[in-house]
Amino acid sequence: QGETAEKILKSLLKLNRDDITLLLSLGNISLSRRNYPEALSYYLTVDKNKVLQEPELCYNIALSYDGLGSKQEAILYYERFIALASQSYLHINAATEAKKRLTLLKTP
Repeated sequence: QGETAEKILKSLLKLNRDDITLLLSLGNISLSRRNYPEALSYYLTVDKNKVLQEPELCYNIALSYDGLGSKQEAILYYERFIALASQSYLHINAATEAKKRLTLLKTP
């Protein structure tokens, strides 16, 4: 069923390549399947204007880079996420996890 949803979303994306909701949904599906290169591609397309004002997007980009082993990029996006998440109570748990992961990534 998940694969069918993914196919439908990809078909819809062909009609509108800039649809943020479709891009985020496909990125989330890819991330959940640990397909980090594909997830990152979708997320970076959403953030092509380098807005980075959405905490969830920063966190998912950080997770994708982390999954790829791209340490410096993961650190950058975890730090950005933490800065944005500190402005909201909605992201307390994820911010705590991001801080733990950031500490591990920065440890030589």
